[in-house]
Amino acid sequence: MNLADIAKLAGVSKATVSSILNGKAEKYRISQKTQDKVLRVVQEHDYQPNHSAASLRSGKSYAIGLIVPDFENRSYLRIAKRLEALARKKGFQLIIASSDDNPETEVESAQKLVSRGIDALMVSTCLTDASPYQKIVKNGTPVIALDRALPEGFSNVLSDDYEGGLQLTRALPLQQLGSISLIGAIPELSISKERERGFRDAVAGINGLTAHIYYGDHFEPAGGVALLQQAREEQGGLPPAIVTTSYALLEGVISELQNEFGPGLGASGNIHLATFGDSRLLDFLPIPVVSLPQQYEQIAEAAWSITEQAIENNDTPQNRIITRTLKRRF
Repeated sequence: MNLADIAKLAGVSKATVSSILNGKAEKYRISQKTQDKVLRVVQEHDYQPNHSAASLRSGKSYAIGLIVPDFENRSYLRIAKRLEALARKKGFQLIIASSDDNPETEVESAQKLVSRGIDALMVSTCLTDASPYQKIVKNGTPVIALDRALPEGFSNVLSDDYEGGLQLTRALPLQQLGSISLIGAIPELSISKERERGFRDAVAGINGLTAHIYYGDHFEPAGGVALLQQAREEQGGLPPAIVTTSYALLEGVISELQNEFGPGLGASGNIHLATFGDSRLLDFLPIPVVSLPQQYEQIAEAAWSITEQAIENNDTPQNRIITRTLKRRF
């Protein structure tokens, strides 16, 4: 069974079958009825396209690389899930790797993905030096940054981290607080710098308010626990207000508060919490948590749009800023 056989059985041309199987039906305005007819024949005869031959003809591998910082981070898993669906719909395979927020691991993963002949690479980077990606682009593989910015010359799909830090912090009753603490991780990252900048601007000029800033090595619950313990020791008690720069850090903060006040957090009502990220579980906490959810689908769709354009040799750098919406639980 080959492409010509599928075309004959479906009553269409080989070019039409090829376009449908390569995810280009929309581009060539092939009707849904024709797509369904071809795909039905493909399914009935268990036809498996020869991707090696297709790659030789087109000069493409039909594979896209994605490097995320952490497989335990729900935000990146949701973005990856949507990207995989978008890629699959267009006939591409998404190959995913995790850097564990380790620069050496990230560079090694990028090199291995490129060596497989991927058509493009999407990455949420922990690097402070973009030169490895500049080399990859120079050698012909487009690189698109997700969530964490790469410098000028790269396409970026980002949230407004400065505005997010500003909004989250201002959502708390700052005038009523004696102090407020920011708990974050990896301060050298662009997202960390921007979120801290928003936090600092929000608290600037408020009389009687002292701001404390704590950073760990990883965006993980254990880091939230350790940093809250550090804050309590340095401040002589629990901070009255806490802003965390990721949901994973908030999980650690809540765990430590449960150790202090019990599983129900009964006596912790005077502590104010705000976080980047979100979870439906926050709706059931006795402490009202202000959150800033990630717009997973919008980020994935913007990234895929840029990636498709880059693969088709339209690799002019683009910057897309995805707006977050504050979620209050007062």
